[in-house]
Amino acid sequence: LPSALNYCAAMFGSGANSVTAPLVGGQIYTLFHMPVMLIAALVACFGTQTWDFTRQITAPKAVIIMLLFATAIVMLTATSFHPFIYFIF
Repeated sequence: LPSALNYCAAMFGSGANSVTAPLVGGQIYTLFHMPVMLIAALVACFGTQTWDFTRQITAPKAVIIMLLFATAIVMLTATSFHPFIYFIF
């Protein structure tokens, strides 16, 4: 039970920090990840709803959709190894 409580405390930011915590911060706060997270937050908060965007798909919208899909596939294959995800399980 104490280990479970320590784990829950660590998930919510209190409790003892792991010795690997600076490494995770070093992976997250890079010049690539911070702008991507900012763009994602702006799109999520202020972007057009997907349903409204796809009610009528025109040629420019189809090009945008295909470019976003291709970008997602490239990012998925380029960053396919994430040891942090495998560490959790």
